[in-house]
Amino acid sequence: MGKMSAFINIIKRYIGLASTVIVLGIVSNGLALYVPTLSAHIIDDVNIIKQFTFFAWSKTLTLVTIFAVVSFILAIIQIQVSTFFSEKVALDLRHRLIDKISRQSFTYISNSTPGRLMTVLTSDIDAVKNVISQGLVTLLGAIITLIGSAVLLIMINARLGLYTISVIPLLVLTIGLIFGTLTKLFRQGQENLEKIN
Repeated sequence: MGKMSAFINIIKRYIGLASTVIVLGIVSNGLALYVPTLSAHIIDDVNIIKQFTFFAWSKTLTLVTIFAVVSFILAIIQIQVSTFFSEKVALDLRHRLIDKISRQSFTYISNSTPGRLMTVLTSDIDAVKNVISQGLVTLLGAIITLIGSAVLLIMINARLGLYTISVIPLLVLTIGLIFGTLTKLFRQGQENLEKIN
């Protein structure tokens, strides 16, 4: 728990960037979730279906296009901001680690293998950076999509929506088991990388 609280303290230093990533994710995914609802309005509009030609256009179709373009632009901005955020956190972590290593005794440094120090300073920090830049965006998008889809399902057909949502705990359990296994494999990979270095 101590490592997690230290990591959260580092993230708190960049709360503005973290908040920006979260807000962009909510807006981008929210717009993307609303596009199918607008598409349903287009399909339900009998006049558009009967008279649709290549040049036929409607307000709803314009809205769908605007939502799709804005959602795409916001997703790109979100990726840029999250990458910048992850680079700042990685730089901060590297500076802290170098400072901590430089204050250690000569005995500690000589007893630690150079491979271990190199792994911590390079691949471990790169893994944290990737989690922040890619994992945070993916996790945030998945949560927003899941909640938004559940709300839309219940709005469209409550009974069918509840049946569909009832599967979610099983999915969460399965994902938890998979990530538990992946964590062990990641640790083994890092240990092997230390031996190679």
